[in-house]
Amino acid sequence: MRNYDRYYQQIRVWDRQPKVRVSGLISLTIFTVAFFLNMAILPTFKTIAGLKKEIKDQQEVEAKLTKKMVGLKTAEVNYAKVVNDLKLINQVLPEKEEFERLAWQIQWLANQKGVKINAGRFGEFNLVGEADSSDQAELVVEITIKGSYQQIRDFLQSLIKIDRLITIKEISFNKQDLQTGGELTASLKLAGFYLPIKE
Repeated sequence: MRNYDRYYQQIRVWDRQPKVRVSGLISLTIFTVAFFLNMAILPTFKTIAGLKKEIKDQQEVEAKLTKKMVGLKTAEVNYAKVVNDLKLINQVLPEKEEFERLAWQIQWLANQKGVKINAGRFGEFNLVGEADSSDQAELVVEITIKGSYQQIRDFLQSLIKIDRLITIKEISFNKQDLQTGGELTASLKLAGFYLPIKE
């Protein structure tokens, strides 16, 4: 215990000296500053730096989202401009064969122009199941019609103007009808096109 008393006495003597007192206060101040710097200020700086980076990232994301929103608005405006045209395009080049609509159009047109349809046949197409894998498909139609030259001519001119992409591939007339000068019989091979949707 005496050793401790002696140390204590020496410390009290040193403590009374002004140099020791000032250096002790300086040491205590340095220790306190280092402690708070390490425990409070550095983590605060790290948090601030992290928040700045997060803010910058959020601003970049916001800029990208704004750009996408502008693009979507532009697409919406463009779509609104052409939405009516899309209906016409879908009629001209439907997604499926729509053979019944094409058959109805041919029948209606024949009645309007006074042409009689003697026979008709549709080529192969998918009723149910997988869609055609080609980019553009065609529905072949073969019909035999009867009427005057002018009626057949009017029928053909109107046929290529219907709201369906259609081509006339072949036309042949019966030679006997041409010689007699009466009603003509014509055989037609048509192709109505459609655009299958690929999934």
